[in-house]
Amino acid sequence: MLKKTVLCALSALLLLSLCACGGTGQTMANLTVPGNGQGVVSAASQTSQPEGSQPASSEAKTEGVKMEDCEDNLEGLCKYLEGNYAVAGDKEEMSFQEIGAKGGYRYRFTYSGRVVQVEVYEYDLQNLDEKGKEFLDSGKTKGRITVLGNEVPVTLSANGKYMMIYTNDKPKEEQKAQQERVEELFSGFKADS
Repeated sequence: MLKKTVLCALSALLLLSLCACGGTGQTMANLTVPGNGQGVVSAASQTSQPEGSQPASSEAKTEGVKMEDCEDNLEGLCKYLEGNYAVAGDKEEMSFQEIGAKGGYRYRFTYSGRVVQVEVYEYDLQNLDEKGKEFLDSGKTKGRITVLGNEVPVTLSANGKYMMIYTNDKPKEEQKAQQERVEELFSGFKADS
């Protein structure tokens, strides 16, 4: 009888300890952006300045990864976004084939108290299938794609090779400014290629 009681108590303790972990056992990364008092630096303030000069605004310049140090592919795009305070945490591979892409990743993190999700996809413009053409055309003409019956706003890169889905439910002004900065960084990635 004592053994059964001890086993029940240990089982209950194990169950409680597993429940307390929140299920996944993972903590979400938090994005911190160096810069002004609100933590947001405009992409314009990241342009190169003559040595010894100060940025035109009162914002502090963010040192990040330069575009020329990144390859023109999905891994290079991720390196660029990670190095310029656009995303945080580990990237997770997505079912990119569902939207006709060549590859895709998702980042989930918190920024200024809100959960943000950023998905980035790469398309092979020389070998697009019908699905890829459909999603890219929808992104170009409507600024939205339909996934699993839901319309989702997207941003396309200037070279048309990359697509981003930026999700931030009920953003405050600070989060809106950060989203605009990230969209500007993303849109300009390898624009000349």
